[in-house]
Amino acid sequence: MNGYYKLLTWMITIGVLVLFVAGIAYRVNVEEKVQTSIAIYGFVGLFVIVFLFEFIPQILSTYIPVTTALLFGMDPFAVCIISIVASAMGSIPAFEIGRKASRRFINDVIDKRAHRKVERYANTWGKWVVVIAAFSPLPYIPMLFGALKLTRKNFYIYGVLAKTVDFIVSIAFLTIFI
Repeated sequence: MNGYYKLLTWMITIGVLVLFVAGIAYRVNVEEKVQTSIAIYGFVGLFVIVFLFEFIPQILSTYIPVTTALLFGMDPFAVCIISIVASAMGSIPAFEIGRKASRRFINDVIDKRAHRKVERYANTWGKWVVVIAAFSPLPYIPMLFGALKLTRKNFYIYGVLAKTVDFIVSIAFLTIFI
C-alpha cells in the first residue's frame, strides 16, 4: 500500500507541474479564453475561472478575470462577491490537497529533522510570503502553501482573508479608474 501512495503522490506532483508549465507556455491563449468565457458566460464564467485560477497552480493572476469582468460592465459588487467566494472555494481544497498529498512525498524525500525545520520556517516566515502573493500579481499557489505545512489558521488568516481584502481593494480601485 505504501508504494501505491508514493506512486499517487508522484502522479499528482507531475500533473501539477505539467499544468503549471502549460499555463506558462499557453498564457496568451488562456488570457484570450478568459476574456471570451466572461463575455459569453458572464458571472458563471467569472466564478469558474477564478475558482480554477486558485485551485490549479499557475502563474496567471485572478486580476485578469476580475479586470475583464469590470471592463465588460459587470456590477462591481457582484464581481467582488463572486470572486471572493470562488477564490475561497478554490484555494481551501487546493491547500488541503497540498497538506495531505505532500506528507508522504516530503517524508520520503526529506528527513524528519529537516521536515520540522521547513514547517517552522513556513509558519514563521511563510505567512508573509502568502500575504505578498495574495496582494500582488505573484503566483498565489495554495497547494504549495499546504505542502509546506503552513498551519490552517495561518492559511485562513494570511491567505484566504488577505485574498478577500485584496479583491475588495482591487475592485474598488479598478471601479474608480476604469
